[in-house]
Amino acid sequence: MTSLVLNGMDTLAVGTWPPTFSNDDLDHLEMVAGPAYYYSFPHLDVLAANTIARQTIPSLLPADLGSPRPTNFVEWIMTKPARDLIANWQTVATRLVYLLRVMGPGLVSQHRLDEIFNFCYSQSPHDFTLFFDTELTKAEMNDDVVLLRNPSTDAIEQCTYRYLRPVQPMRPYEQFQMAKRSRPQETIDQTPVG
Repeated sequence: MTSLVLNGMDTLAVGTWPPTFSNDDLDHLEMVAGPAYYYSFPHLDVLAANTIARQTIPSLLPADLGSPRPTNFVEWIMTKPARDLIANWQTVATRLVYLLRVMGPGLVSQHRLDEIFNFCYSQSPHDFTLFFDTELTKAEMNDDVVLLRNPSTDAIEQCTYRYLRPVQPMRPYEQFQMAKRSRPQETIDQTPVG
C-alpha cells in the first residue's frame, strides 16, 4: 500500500551504496548538538554520523564505504552493544522492528528485508520473533524516549529522538537526532488563541 501511495511522489530513497554526501550535508549534520545520523528510510541503513554520535555510540557507525552493505539500525538494535547501552532496549527494539516490518514491504527489496530480518533472528531468535509479532498502538509508536546508559558513569540519561527530513533542498535521506531531556515531559497547549 505504502509503495503505491508514494510511488513517484516521494524521492526518499538512497538507491546506491555507498551513498554520497556533499560537504554542506555533512556540515549540517555536524552542527547538531547531540548524536545525529543520516539514514535511508524505511531501510534504516546508517549512512553518516556526526562526531558526537561516533563518540556516544561507537558501536553504531556507518559502514566503511568499501563494505558490501551498510550498517543498519534494526540489525544494530539486536546486538549486545545496543542491549548494554539502551536501558529500555526491548521498547526501542520493538519499535524499530515494527517500523521496518510495516513500512518496508514494497519500498525495500525483499532481498534486503530478508538480510536484515535474518541477521536479527540470528542474534536473538526468541526476542526477534516476539518483537516481529508485536502490534503497536499509535501511542507506543510515538513514544520517543530512549534511556541511554552513560558508558563512563553508568548513569541512565533520558533522551528523546526526532526523525527529520530535509525539504529545502530536498535530500534522499532522513536525519535521526537525539537530545538529552533537560526537564520533565510536559504538554504544551497549542490551542489557537481567540
